[in-house]
Amino acid sequence: MKYRHILISLGLGAALLSGCGGNSDGGGDTIVGTWHKSCYLPNGSDQYHTTDFIARANNTGHTKKTYYASEDCSVIENAKEWDFTYTVGAKTVGDDGKETYELDQSGGTGEGAWEYYTMFRFLDNGNLLTAGTSDTRDASSEAQRANHFAENWTGSTRK
Repeated sequence: MKYRHILISLGLGAALLSGCGGNSDGGGDTIVGTWHKSCYLPNGSDQYHTTDFIARANNTGHTKKTYYASEDCSVIENAKEWDFTYTVGAKTVGDDGKETYELDQSGGTGEGAWEYYTMFRFLDNGNLLTAGTSDTRDASSEAQRANHFAENWTGSTRK
């Protein structure tokens, strides 16, 4: 449960991952690789973050989210890291009506197991953008899949 809330802020961020079969989004851009989201303040949060994640071709990944004490992201307060598996699903549309792809993530074991259902797309500049949650969608199930994309979000850059 705790990690699910961390992933929500990825919208992210967050974060992530490979295309169906050929690891492609249909336009030739692959989400397999290493990605970085610069200092940002997620909606609903009072702490600035940076996010780094790796999406591997074998549908596994790793995320490191670093939390900072100030908006210039110069003083580290703490960092959290976790591994995950992911599946890229069907082409669909986000709440803004633009084309996107389903992205299902999971991780942990036993009582610490979590699942997170979101969407992703690539921006024109190649940045990877994942959907965020909203008042009506918390990413806890396929029916509650995060689908919110804000026009001012910059996404993650390939490292």
